[in-house]
Amino acid sequence: MTIESIWNRYFSGFAIDVSKEVLDLLLQEDIRIRQKDGTLKQINISRPTSMPSSFVVGLRYMKKDGTPTEDHFLCRNGCPIERHYGKQLEMVLPEYKGTHKQRVDLSVPSTTGMPITYVNTISFQRSNP
Repeated sequence: MTIESIWNRYFSGFAIDVSKEVLDLLLQEDIRIRQKDGTLKQINISRPTSMPSSFVVGLRYMKKDGTPTEDHFLCRNGCPIERHYGKQLEMVLPEYKGTHKQRVDLSVPSTTGMPITYVNTISFQRSNP
């Protein structure tokens, strides 16, 4: 399973449990979600415009102090998943500038379908965080 296959199945209309599949894929790379300092509220999968043939997985959390944060993971074919915490990703992919601490109302499901990140993105809110 790859992020690309999840992306393709989503756009082909297949019913998939994106949250489970993405988290399972990260777990295979020994990447675990935060548990002590925040609650996972949303998973974003995006295609960077400045790095073709790659994907970014964003895990958007609400910290216990009420501040939002997003951990980013860069996925490229044939390479291990790269962890990018804080503002690290925008150094590699400038189109992600400001997404790490972007304020988003995650208390209600999005009805507009507008992505949180300003690149080619699909977003999934966690129904049972």
